[in-house]
Amino acid sequence: MERDIIIDHALDKARQCRDKYVITNTSFLDMSERSAVDAALKKSGTRYVFFGGYEDAERTVCVFLPDYVDDIEMFFSEDPSSCPIGILRSTYAAGAPAPSHRDYLGSLTGLGIKREKLGDIVVYDGGADIIFLKEIEKFLLKEYNSAGRVRLDVASVPLNDLHKPEFKIKTERGSVASMRLDNLISEIFSLSREKSAEAIDGGIVFVDGVKVIKTDAKVNVGSKLVLRGQGKAIVKEIAGNTRSGRTAVIYDKYL
Repeated sequence: MERDIIIDHALDKARQCRDKYVITNTSFLDMSERSAVDAALKKSGTRYVFFGGYEDAERTVCVFLPDYVDDIEMFFSEDPSSCPIGILRSTYAAGAPAPSHRDYLGSLTGLGIKREKLGDIVVYDGGADIIFLKEIEKFLLKEYNSAGRVRLDVASVPLNDLHKPEFKIKTERGSVASMRLDNLISEIFSLSREKSAEAIDGGIVFVDGVKVIKTDAKVNVGSKLVLRGQGKAIVKEIAGNTRSGRTAVIYDKYL
């Protein structure tokens, strides 16, 4: 969907939540779309959260909450039917070639399923957990049976049974001239300052889930930095100054 249509759709769902006093939600949003929706909703007066099935999900739905919902995860746990997303467990026989993320996604879109109906696809040894909007659950269970050339067995499983992605985290130490965003992106992702600035200007850098397009934006300790297509990192500590007067930083890089 085009950006303006996505924002209008989110605002409409916010109005429905307020007017009908029910939980409503958008389709799945990527990080850039989420950032645009978040900016548009800040003055809407409606409570909302971004929810993708697990804490660090890259693709999320925006869920609008009436006053009677305090903790969304607890609410969905107590009333699973109210949760707008589900998990499709897709497994294959031992010895079969392992499908890639691209194989799973390609086979789903090949069935005519639009990307906004699908969340993250968590690939692991033996299969993948596919996060989806529940409105397509019956179709998936009936029609989805292969990824690439590999046959799949599929079943719907509870949200709390999701295979969460496993990341290797490497703690690294570096130095920057200052805590500007372009400096941190350059240091953490081994880019030149020019390439770092291009990435920020291009809208593929996110700080704590929000797209930031100012190269000189200040980054604080605890901030999560995402360079779309390259990875993510969390700034853990400012460790004083180096002998040359640069700022020493310690960060966790997700591999």
